[in-house]
Amino acid sequence: MDVATDSTVLGDFNNSEFTFNGITSKFFKRGEKFYVRTNGPGGKIDDFEITHTFGYTPLQQYLIPFENGRYQCLPIAWDVEKKNGSL
Repeated sequence: MDVATDSTVLGDFNNSEFTFNGITSKFFKRGEKFYVRTNGPGGKIDDFEITHTFGYTPLQQYLIPFENGRYQCLPIAWDVEKKNGSL
């Protein structure tokens, strides 16, 4: 597990998209920060900041901070070998 930076994030955050079960998630950056636009609590699509990475190869997951200091992994991960979103 590490802080999300240009040297630790392996996924494509250049507006790449991944669709699963009819939900399209978009990975992008704002300045130096990493974000994903995806389904959130209550099923609402929103932008969530990714603050940490988890894992390296073959899959890297991304953690999002939520209320009460809780971190949640996305249900999708970045497949380092295939260079795309994965489950």
